[in-house]
Amino acid sequence: MNANNCLIYCDMDGTMLSDWSLGPFVPEKNLHAMRRFMAAGGAVSIASGRQLDDVMVHFPGLRFNAPLVLGNGTLIQDCADRRVHFESPLTRPFKEACLQLAERLPYVFLLPNNHEHVTQVLLGDDRDHGRLALAKSYVSREEFLESDAFIKMVYVLEDDRADLMPELEAAVNAAPVLRDMLINKSSPVFLETYNRDTGKANGVRRAAALAGMSGRTLICIGDYYNDADMLRAADLAVCPSNAPADIRAMCSIVTCGNNEGAVGDLIERLEQL
Repeated sequence: MNANNCLIYCDMDGTMLSDWSLGPFVPEKNLHAMRRFMAAGGAVSIASGRQLDDVMVHFPGLRFNAPLVLGNGTLIQDCADRRVHFESPLTRPFKEACLQLAERLPYVFLLPNNHEHVTQVLLGDDRDHGRLALAKSYVSREEFLESDAFIKMVYVLEDDRADLMPELEAAVNAAPVLRDMLINKSSPVFLETYNRDTGKANGVRRAAALAGMSGRTLICIGDYYNDADMLRAADLAVCPSNAPADIRAMCSIVTCGNNEGAVGDLIERLEQL
């Protein structure tokens, strides 16, 4: 396949990166293949729930040649000059509904994300919530409501309470303001919500248009349920072998596992077409 006609968007966790138990790290196979593909005229970028710095720390010296889709499509940003092309702030009614949900469900942590990092809302009650290691900063209820910087919400269950995910999903879907949002499960204990005009599918389409690459073959690779809309939007849907069975069933290509270099495996296959 001619690299000049291709645009590849890659998920990070479980796809580009190895398992967390191993670091995580980007397999060298991925790095070598991406550099080779871009040198041949192909375009490669990231579609992730992460923020810019949390992505680029894994790629010292590498510059993607299409805009990054961050925050699961709530933010589109260049990696070189940090220019923001698109963002979708959360509304006050949505944030009020999040607080109401957390008041009803004592096992739920609220982690809103902005451009820079993951924040935790300190609920200020007598429940033993504590502070999550994922959070890089903390805000009060009032600061959360007043700020217009937040672009997505992550509801987090305690690690040993994944069994409560169905109850959390039901509660989110029962709240009118929340169910009008995009809702995606990004891990057994993470449920994410963001504005309906976002998501990875809309994100990769927007980013391709911004880069003048809408005419290229859009190839997307991802491993989990928050990648499903992006995989459906792709001209060629790809996943690593560690993806769940129903995600694998959506894809035309199943590569090696993420620990072995799934993105590098994809590019090697494209080079042989």
